[in-house]
Amino acid sequence: MKSKFRIETDSLGEVRVPSSAYWGAQTQRAIENFPISGLRFPRRFIRALGLLKKACAQVNLDTRRLDRRRAAAIIRAAEEVAEGRWDDQFPLDIFQTGSGTSTNMNANEVIANRAIELLGGELGSKRPVHPNDDVNRSQSSNDTFPTAMHIAAVQELRGRLFPAVRRLRDTLDDKARAFVDVVGDLNPVHSDREYAAHTVFKVPIVPGIFTAGLVSAVIGTELPGPGSIYLSQTLKFLKPVKAGETITARVEVVEVLPEKSRVRLWTVCVNQDGDDVLSGEAWVLVPRAATTNGHGRTALASVA
Repeated sequence: MKSKFRIETDSLGEVRVPSSAYWGAQTQRAIENFPISGLRFPRRFIRALGLLKKACAQVNLDTRRLDRRRAAAIIRAAEEVAEGRWDDQFPLDIFQTGSGTSTNMNANEVIANRAIELLGGELGSKRPVHPNDDVNRSQSSNDTFPTAMHIAAVQELRGRLFPAVRRLRDTLDDKARAFVDVVGDLNPVHSDREYAAHTVFKVPIVPGIFTAGLVSAVIGTELPGPGSIYLSQTLKFLKPVKAGETITARVEVVEVLPEKSRVRLWTVCVNQDGDDVLSGEAWVLVPRAATTNGHGRTALASVA
């Protein structure tokens, strides 16, 4: 009768690991040491880890740090992790010690054991593929964990947020065209201009990740610091904004209240012909570190 557990060893001694598990000793210790919240890492993050480990194995192969046989097995196992085949082998709590070391080793052990299986070896043997020496070669949790976070974030932005924002933009643009002759009840502004205001999006930089179209619905203006929140804004159309038109937004810092972490801005938007098309002010709640006197900023926005 096959035992329910296998015995593995690490620097602290022997560990009992479920015989059918693809994780190993370090993951098992983390399971026992950190049963904190019951929250597990989401699919998007496990996928990112698989993609990362695959890329690292490919680089180690290209630089001759891994032979082709072991590298191919690691790459295939990492692909299976990315595809979601082994999600049940990532049991760790999101609250754990260190810099994500336990989850990094969880990925290394699962990929190593699956690679061992593909090569005809025995789970937990660490031969012919070692979770640390081979799967984690030239890596550190200090690097792999934040990199996986960035990969997951980029994929969510591109796969979910950006398409949703584009659909919102297109819907608002359709509404602007549909209500071209309707005047609002509270303000003497044609409804098409109100909808058009919301279809002006800018493309800022996401520090540390990549340059891409993360959207701000603040009529092309740039926030005065990371984490800023618009509390209120009063914007007035001076001239119709046409579809496909590019406007330049000039943002001036008018007043800074450090004790309240608030900044008052004045914005003027100019079209490509140099005509003012929009102006107004806004109160912005910003992190304390950002509430310093600054200079006006210029941002370009293209009306979709």
